[in-house]
Amino acid sequence: MNVKNEIKTGFIGWFDILGYRSFLERSDLARAVNVVREVQAKIHSAGAERFEGIVASVPALQKEEKAVAREAFASMIWMIFADTVLLGLPIPEGEKIWKARLRIATFLELAKYVHLDFFFAGLPLRGAVSFGSFYVHDGASLFAG
Repeated sequence: MNVKNEIKTGFIGWFDILGYRSFLERSDLARAVNVVREVQAKIHSAGAERFEGIVASVPALQKEEKAVAREAFASMIWMIFADTVLLGLPIPEGEKIWKARLRIATFLELAKYVHLDFFFAGLPLRGAVSFGSFYVHDGASLFAG
């Protein structure tokens, strides 16, 4: 297996759950895990619906542009481990600038909903977004970037 072929370049959002330790101290572990799982499931299921609503509400987007935005949403990388939420969006090398802009808008829109969903579950986030090379192992919580 050549890891070099699996390294991607794109946007990474790294978000920490604020107050997670005190949340764990106030709640039993099962409740804490359930809250994070529920938020994660909501983001995955509602994310697709929200995203389709956004795409449908922008009449200026042409068929090809909508397809690029949908592909960007589908290629989003998600990981939650400990008190960290990681979002990744690979940008294909040599992609046309208008396609990259749609991918970036898709990424930022999804990051907004991640923040909102965790906030309304009582777990506010803080973090940053960066651009660069990264590696995410599909079978385990392994990230490098």
